[in-house]
Amino acid sequence: MSNELSQLVNSPVLWTITIAALGGVMCFSGIYLVKSIRAGKEMGISMDEMKVAVKTSCVTSIGPSIVIMLNMISLLMIAGAPTALLRLGVIGSIDYEMLCAGLATDAYGTTVSVGNMTPHIFQTMLFVMAVGCIGWLVIPSVFCN
Repeated sequence: MSNELSQLVNSPVLWTITIAALGGVMCFSGIYLVKSIRAGKEMGISMDEMKVAVKTSCVTSIGPSIVIMLNMISLLMIAGAPTALLRLGVIGSIDYEMLCAGLATDAYGTTVSVGNMTPHIFQTMLFVMAVGCIGWLVIPSVFCN
């Protein structure tokens, strides 16, 4: 990886965007949890039953999270730490992210690998990833209720 690309991949701007986006995901999680508890109370579900449901949800989310973390290694090699953390923290689909990387490199007539990555390919890859997930972020924002 060239020095110019390395600086771009690990830039403070990307880290700032990553931290802000993951903070947004955490806020949405909190909003959904509060709304779920309120709706559960309105439906007559006891707090004990809701606590069991939350604990069960937390435990059952461990398996898929491990798979996502293992797959993050492949994206980490191509896109760098902040991009991999952002993409898999927000979307969580390695298939989608690798498809975006493949489309970006195909547009430049090359293949997805660290040796072939240039700043232009990296920026194109980020653009394709961002445009493809706008709907997944806007719809919950607008229709949260």
